[in-house]
Amino acid sequence: MEYTELDQYPLPSGQLTSWTPVISTPTQWAPDPRPLTSAHHEHCTRAQTPTEHGSWIGSAFRIDRPYSASAMRTLITTWFARHEALRTTIVSENDTFVRKTVTATDAVAFPVTRTTQQTKFETS
Repeated sequence: MEYTELDQYPLPSGQLTSWTPVISTPTQWAPDPRPLTSAHHEHCTRAQTPTEHGSWIGSAFRIDRPYSASAMRTLITTWFARHEALRTTIVSENDTFVRKTVTATDAVAFPVTRTTQQTKFETS
């Protein structure tokens, strides 16, 4: 794995597909009694300040095969099933941070958004 600023990542021309995980019912978030690490707590505290823009890690896949929505959905669903951090959220409740986790892997849906025409990706 390598980390690259997304605006510096070389993208060829092509069609953009966006997969965004969605939890269908908010009650599927189960309380998780494990406390946050001090670093995670500090990150959550900083993220609540008005000047903080938060942070995230995007992923790009280069696959040398024809695109298959079905195969990609299987890959992403398996990835989420194996990595609890991708099924975890932190919420602020009563002036404290609470960890919540989706335990059922089928609770995560992956709607697809595709551009309707070929796109030439450019960086600024």
